[in-house]
Amino acid sequence: AAGATTTTAAKAGATTKAPTKKSTSVNIDMTCNDAENIVNNGTKSQTAFQDAFKKTMTASDVKAALAKRGCRRLTSNNRRLQSSKGIKADFTYVSSTNTAPAAATFQAALITNLQAKGIPTAGISVQTFSQPKVVATTPTVSAAVGAPATLFFVAILSVGMSW
Repeated sequence: AAGATTTTAAKAGATTKAPTKKSTSVNIDMTCNDAENIVNNGTKSQTAFQDAFKKTMTASDVKAALAKRGCRRLTSNNRRLQSSKGIKADFTYVSSTNTAPAAATFQAALITNLQAKGIPTAGISVQTFSQPKVVATTPTVSAAVGAPATLFFVAILSVGMSW
């Protein structure tokens, strides 16, 4: 029929996952001097990491925690060599997908963001992200819920002691 529109029915049993809070982390290899510079740049660097994550993921409420990795002075008693140096970035975010960003895509977005903020990016190499994990949220329990129960048990205890 001319002008008719067709509609497709959704698959039976197909559901859309509700967004949940998740966490993932990634190691980013670089020199210790660059890692020090990025970590010590505070919110400027943190914002660059968060924005790069948002550009490469469908996520909201993104938070990043940055820490130096493998960059410490070794004493004469400790001769263990660190194999990789740089930054460990831990992300928490809200998303309905259970996949992490691709390392190459994130690296490109991160380098662009850091350069825009005047932070050096030479030698940055983003490794593979860890598998995202759902962050368990603990429900808050009101103290008012426990008070009547405590009062009841104290009353029973005092009646039992008086016999």
